This record gives sequence, structure tokens and C-alpha cells, in this order.
Amino acid sequence: MALPRLRACWANEKSGVIRGFLTQVENVQAAMTAQIKALLAKGKIVFPALWFIFEQGCQIYSWKDGCKIGASVIRSDYVGSFQMTGEMIKCDGQQFYYVENMFTIPYFNGVKLLADLEVQMMDPQTMDELIER
Repeated sequence: MALPRLRACWANEKSGVIRGFLTQVENVQAAMTAQIKALLAKGKIVFPALWFIFEQGCQIYSWKDGCKIGASVIRSDYVGSFQMTGEMIKCDGQQFYYVENMFTIPYFNGVKLLADLEVQMMDPQTMDELIER
């Protein structure tokens, strides 16, 4: 998250205004994180909080053309929907190589069950299934 980098940039700043601003931002972040974690504990999420679980480097899976595919998130962005670019390993029968694939969660209002999202967090069983294939 950018907040630690922001704090590091202003570490030697003597201004009480800057320190006060950073403290306010940290307080808002702590409250927001607590709310997100409370929803996650119930297996739920709101659209604006998708960034919290689908961060760079996390493993995900979804379905494309009726086939389950997995990837590692390399970037994400809100563009009406929540879009993630994932890096996948493919094989042409002779060698393995990386490709990028787009994963999308359409905008939704209110609270949604994690299990109902179009993209899921990778679990060990799915990882084994994809490796086997």
C-alpha cells in the first residue's frame, strides 16, 4: 500500500500539519480495514473493497470458455468494473511460456458473497487440479 511509502517520504518533516495529515489518513485506513475484515470474516465483500483481497501477487482462478484457468495478479484497476491482469503459464506441447489474461468482476451494489464473485482466490485443491491438467 502507498501509505508506508508516503510516511517514509515525510519521515524527517518537522511540520505538525504533515504529521497530522498522515495520522488522519492512517486512522481512516485502520477503520476501513477493520470494516473490510469484518465483512470477509462473514464471507462477504463490497465492490470498493475488492482491491483488498485481489492484490498484486495473489493467486486467482476463474472460468474461460468453460475451462477453469488460474493466474497470478500482476496489476488491477477499477474501470467501471474491477479488472485484473493475471500472468498465466501455458504450454504449446514443447515448452512452457507466460501469457497475460484479463479477469473482470462487474460492478455490483451492496454486499456480495465471496463465493458468488466471477473471480475466486486460489485454493490448494484448485491449484492441484490446474497443475495436474
